[in-house]
Amino acid sequence: MKKALQSTSIVLSLTIFGVPSFAGGGHDHRADSEIKKDFVKCDKLVSNLSREKNLDKLNECTDFYWHNGDGDGLPGMWNKVIKINYRILELDPEDGDTYTTTAWLLWSNYAAWTKRPSEIPNGEKKADEAIALLRKGRFNLSRDYNYHVVSGRLLSALAFGYYEKALPEVVSYFQRAVVIAKTAQQKSRALVELGHFYNPILKTVYANKQKVNSKEKAIEMYQAALQISKPCGEACVRETLVSEKYIESLSRLN
Repeated sequence: MKKALQSTSIVLSLTIFGVPSFAGGGHDHRADSEIKKDFVKCDKLVSNLSREKNLDKLNECTDFYWHNGDGDGLPGMWNKVIKINYRILELDPEDGDTYTTTAWLLWSNYAAWTKRPSEIPNGEKKADEAIALLRKGRFNLSRDYNYHVVSGRLLSALAFGYYEKALPEVVSYFQRAVVIAKTAQQKSRALVELGHFYNPILKTVYANKQKVNSKEKAIEMYQAALQISKPCGEACVRETLVSEKYIESLSRLN
């Protein structure tokens, strides 16, 4: 799904406390007749997904649906996009962007279900489906640092805001990122992410975040990051500054 992500300028605002939101690539300004033709073409593709092997065509329809809505259920459900993405992953099981994007769409359905269960009856199991999909990606991308960091951040928002069961998953992705990091900057960045996960100063309205807050664990993670980032120098200056800031603040916390 990399081409679709680039062409639609989908922005995954992955923050440890943020709720995922997609920023699409703008409205399709073509004539209605042209858009209708593409709906027919892409709907036909979706109805015969098992036969389609052309990744460019699959990505083009993902891109098209993103601009125009997939006409399948309530706005924002993106069921057709999810179906296409699963086919993309069958053909390219190492496409990290498609794993994380699809997982985001799945758990967004779950988040909507928690608020409107009667309108989205199939949403109840989507959080577990998102977790399972990311695990599959983890198996296929076991040495991919960025995949693990992005997955950890994505799951942070799910776990803190909606699904306590995902809390251990967050830790496991960041811990794996520490292990497979290839540079001091990467390793210290993953440790900082773990520090943020436990940091009680980083307040949020989400009740599940309160359940993992630990001054001691947060300091431990920031100190571990600092031990790596300081010798690293300029390349790790951000990680050093962040770690020092929170170690000092947490040390004063009662």
